[in-house]
Amino acid sequence: MAWASEWRSIAALNMVCLRFDDDSVEFRLESVPFPTNPNGSINGGILAAVADQAFGALALRASPDFIPATANLQVEFHRPLIGPALIHGRVLPGGRRLQFLEAVLSDEQGRRCVTAHATMVAVASRAPSGGGVDATGSNK
Repeated sequence: MAWASEWRSIAALNMVCLRFDDDSVEFRLESVPFPTNPNGSINGGILAAVADQAFGALALRASPDFIPATANLQVEFHRPLIGPALIHGRVLPGGRRLQFLEAVLSDEQGRRCVTAHATMVAVASRAPSGGGVDATGSNK
């Protein structure tokens, strides 16, 4: 859980990991480092980024020998998400190098506000430049 919360891109979005097991994760999002929409809701692009970061952590855990890359991201906005949010992500059936994932972002009342699905493709574990994230989620 600590490495997920400390991952630079996750920390930059103010996401805190509450639970992490082999096929699911839960984050809390208190606030975002971006202005809210005029109605007070969190910008949809930021919510897509939040889901994508949760997916990256999940895919990295599901395929520890590879670095995941987002191949497809679909986001459905059911209602405006205002205030703190919970992100519940889970791994769906897939393979070793191809992962299918789902995330539900809900408000403090437990209402589903956003549903996201992703396909993550496992690529080489070492970035050519020596940068990136290793199989434990640590920044190189």
